[in-house]
Amino acid sequence: MKILRIKALGKRRYAVYFALKGEERAMPLYAGELRRYHVEEGAELPDSVYEEIRLQILNKRALERSEYLLAVKSYSAWELSNKLREGFYPQPVIDHALSFLTGYGLIDDASYTARYIESHGKRKSVRQLRMELAGKGIGKEIIERALESSEQRESEALVNLVARRCQSADLSDQKEWNKQLRYFTAKGFPFDEVKRQLMLYRSK
Repeated sequence: MKILRIKALGKRRYAVYFALKGEERAMPLYAGELRRYHVEEGAELPDSVYEEIRLQILNKRALERSEYLLAVKSYSAWELSNKLREGFYPQPVIDHALSFLTGYGLIDDASYTARYIESHGKRKSVRQLRMELAGKGIGKEIIERALESSEQRESEALVNLVARRCQSADLSDQKEWNKQLRYFTAKGFPFDEVKRQLMLYRSK
């Protein structure tokens, strides 16, 4: 494999771009590792040396990076994969990290989805939750399973939002009524349910 170029990422860290099986890939290495493995622009790196770097350095480093990220916040598998890709880890290294983390239950999209809905379901519509979770790379089947009991959550979310947003709103004023109706339906809540909850709140 040929080293195409080397890009500095800081004082000691570099992104090494190389060609493998006709595709351009990258890996993160430190200055000492560049010297140790004779990694230079335009040079040929034996496949055996690349495998040694991947197995002995990159796999361990990607896991350490993943564990650090997961200690700060939760990630879906897709989100974590993107984070590692942004760190210039090659796909086989990313796959290894995700497989390891999944095997130990540190990455679990089903649990992540359930926690996300539990955390946000009281103030967001089902449509919002579905779109946001899909945007995090969660599979449709996982989302729909987690949303099976979402009708009750959505109703509670709408009640809470109406109570918070309409505290100082004069819902007897048609202009204000229409404004609030547009706001909640734009958030993905069903029109009839929004209308019903606004009427209930106005009657208090």
